[in-house]
Amino acid sequence: MIPTLMQVRVKTSAGRRIGLWLPLFLLWVVVLLVSPLLLLALGFAALAGQPQPWPVLKAAWGVVNGLSGLDVDVKSEEADVLVRVW
Repeated sequence: MIPTLMQVRVKTSAGRRIGLWLPLFLLWVVVLLVSPLLLLALGFAALAGQPQPWPVLKAAWGVVNGLSGLDVDVKSEEADVLVRVW
């Protein structure tokens, strides 16, 4: 499943907290609008004798689908950062 939402939280050593919710589903709308141009460019690249782009696209799609459920929690003396992807 493709990720649709990302949460970023930062807590500084001074006690200040910043939280940000990013709706990734809006990004997917832009990707869908641009995808015909990308496919056209890939078709021209294939006609020009470039290596086959399909394995690269398949791997990129696998990475994007694997991001769902990702939790990154980084702690240091200056700040704590949490990134969650749903």
